[in-house]
Amino acid sequence: MIVNYSDQEVIKSKNSIFLAGPTPRKIEIKSYRKEAIEILEKIGFNGVVYVPELGNNQKDFDYTNQIDWETEALNNAGVIVFWIPRSFPDMPAFTTNVEFGEWYKEDKTFYGRPNNSRKNRYLDKKYLLYTKRLPYSSLENLLKASVDKLNGEYIDLRASTEYCILEYIMNKYVEIYYLVGNSKLVLTEYDSINENISYGKIFFPNKSEEDLKVFNKTMLSIVSYYLLKFGYYNSFTACQKSEDKLTLNDFNELRKYIFSVINTNEKENLILYYIVLNSLSRTKIVNKVFEEMGFDNNIDSNTAFKIIIKQNKLLCDLDKDMLRNIIENRIDVIDFSKKECVKFSQEYISKLSKFEFDFMIVEAMLEFAGKKGNITQNGSMSLNHFAYINFKSAVRKLFNLYGVND
Repeated sequence: MIVNYSDQEVIKSKNSIFLAGPTPRKIEIKSYRKEAIEILEKIGFNGVVYVPELGNNQKDFDYTNQIDWETEALNNAGVIVFWIPRSFPDMPAFTTNVEFGEWYKEDKTFYGRPNNSRKNRYLDKKYLLYTKRLPYSSLENLLKASVDKLNGEYIDLRASTEYCILEYIMNKYVEIYYLVGNSKLVLTEYDSINENISYGKIFFPNKSEEDLKVFNKTMLSIVSYYLLKFGYYNSFTACQKSEDKLTLNDFNELRKYIFSVINTNEKENLILYYIVLNSLSRTKIVNKVFEEMGFDNNIDSNTAFKIIIKQNKLLCDLDKDMLRNIIENRIDVIDFSKKECVKFSQEYISKLSKFEFDFMIVEAMLEFAGKKGNITQNGSMSLNHFAYINFKSAVRKLFNLYGVND
């Protein structure tokens, strides 16, 4: 490993890491780069490490030369590592903010900060938005990921389609935070992330799996929607056994029906919002929601659902009326598909418009797809071939009751 300081000529190599971030302005303040070099040596990195500090502390600092050297090294680097241990007043990292703004959108940029670092929330969100990666909270893991990137071995499940979907949904539908007791999102690193770690544990690492059960089911329903939308058959069926795996024909048939119903952005917004609220209205957590809103907390799920809709300031009155009509006249399609006793009235479902009727069935399919989300999020375990056949048979009967041909 070669350490290339800023008072030396830039060594050209793509197998290289630039250690960006704040540089101490006082001798008594320790630079993080010394520790970073030790870590890189320990993990066996054999490339060039660009260190934007003087190798000879006695040499006079030249501002213009420093900027020119950093510009050349940044452009040449195979990976740029931003580690920002910001603190006030000793390490404000103002210059780092500018440099980060120039490079954070690049795929070769990796970013992290200690959990006690201050004023990094904006950087966290911008980095996540463009790279789909969470910031690291461990310098060692940040550097390991950077070396893996150079070696072509970097895999981060947090950059997956699923993570991007969930981050988007959680920003869009604030009610989803009530599914985990109104907890706030924690942008933190999960050091041993793998396919066995639930969605909830990625976003809320301090919550128990029991607390995250409803959240994981709801999120898998939403992810299932997008996997169907994008046509990701292998991802949708990843955890299903070969003998009862949903067939590709089943998958495409399901897609065709769902997206003949949900065929605009406005309808997509409604179905995803409905999934979130349906989960919330059926849980004990809703009692806490109503206590905070000043309502009676001992009410049934349908009433709870309607109150939450009424409180929403983003839905138009027409959409609110439609959702209320579905709630008042819906049946439990999942129980019906399992041939369980369902209390419903043909007169009630006849009050649904054709779109409302289809909407009710689509939501039930997606809810069923996420039903075992508390066990695994590696695709839909529950909506396999045999479950789909049963579901389709039940839907045909409902169509007949409703008075239309399927």
